Amino acid sequence: MTIICALLATLAVSCTAGPVLPVYPAYHAPVVAPVYKPAPHPEPAYPPPHYTFAYDVKDEHTGDIHAQEETNDAGAVKGSYTLVQPDGQRRIVEYTADDHSGFNAVVKYEPFGPPLPPPPPPPKPVVPVVPVVKYAAPVVPVVKAYPYHK
Repeated sequence: MTIICALLATLAVSCTAGPVLPVYPAYHAPVVAPVYKPAPHPEPAYPPPHYTFAYDVKDEHTGDIHAQEETNDAGAVKGSYTLVQPDGQRRIVEYTADDHSGFNAVVKYEPFGPPLPPPPPPPKPVVPVVPVVKYAAPVVPVVKAYPYHK
């Protein structure tokens, strides 16, 4: 009887106590570490760009004819480009660009060589064109059929 009472008492205590959780160690004081500031990294200083370039394209097969030249002197860009338009005129654009006045362009047009010839006429067919023969259905009297059931 004592054993049964001891078991019942143990069971009652364990049911009301709740689950047993593991105990983790608690740290009482935070670890103090020295605070370092990042080292200064100055941005590299680059001198203003200086460049000059130019190119020409003259493709007789496709008719692509254009050119460009440009110069940059400490941020002030000057240049020009030309191209031959499909109607045979040459477009000339002279431009400047800087931080103070922005992009400014002057556009001029001038004729380029002789005017373009008209396109050739379409080729004539090698085989003669045969006229289309029209057929008509024969004239037959129309017989109206009446339904068997009304």
